Amino acid sequence: AHSPYYFFAQFCNLIITSYTIISQLQFYYYFSILFPLLIHINRFSSFILIFQHTLHLLRCFYEYDSTETTNEASIESIHAFNHYRS
Repeated sequence: AHSPYYFFAQFCNLIITSYTIISQLQFYYYFSILFPLLIHINRFSSFILIFQHTLHLLRCFYEYDSTETTNEASIESIHAFNHYRS
């Protein structure tokens, strides 16, 4: 049988993991609401585009399985950066 410390550690690990997942979901939920407003208000829409692609890139890195989407996101962010420079 496992020691009670083992179960306590597993329990804490579960809480921390679920908290990080929930906070990430909330973060993306709020940004999905904020971004359309920012684009309408702010004239630097290309800067926002880069920021949005960067967030997308970060999200793809969080999802470990999807290597394809990570490549797509990095290509998109490069395109956005080139668009911003020109």
